[in-house]
Amino acid sequence: MSLDEDSIIVAHALSPEDTVYMRGKLFKGFATDVGGKTSHTAIVAQGLEIPAVVGLRVISSQARTGNIIVIDGNKGEIILNPNLEIIVRYKKEYDIQFIKRKYLEKLNDLPSETTDHYKVLIYANIDHPDEVQSVLKNGADGIDLYRTECIY
Repeated sequence: MSLDEDSIIVAHALSPEDTVYMRGKLFKGFATDVGGKTSHTAIVAQGLEIPAVVGLRVISSQARTGNIIVIDGNKGEIILNPNLEIIVRYKKEYDIQFIKRKYLEKLNDLPSETTDHYKVLIYANIDHPDEVQSVLKNGADGIDLYRTECIY
């Protein structure tokens, strides 16, 4: 099986290490049978900005190679083989979110302070050193918590 840049991984389970491995590869996202919003795999995916939906129970037995899949990480849903109307709607939503993200990125260098000029420091929690890039890109002042269990 060959994968291209539009591939979605569908699996029974993925470890946080599997998720880290996916960063920078040809995958658009993933869906799993097991996991939850606060599972390590989901948290790592969010930190690495990988679209994912976990805890779908039976997705690995329903999805087939070649299926078109929409991952809606905001709602925690996937759509298998959506019709053209749904694809167009999600493409439009993706474009809107992309524009919003670009706008918000312009605010990253502004000081984080209240209207009465009280400086607020913003720190991030990370699971893997690869997340540092995302932390810096999003304007955090530093790292607060580094979960080391993922590297063991």
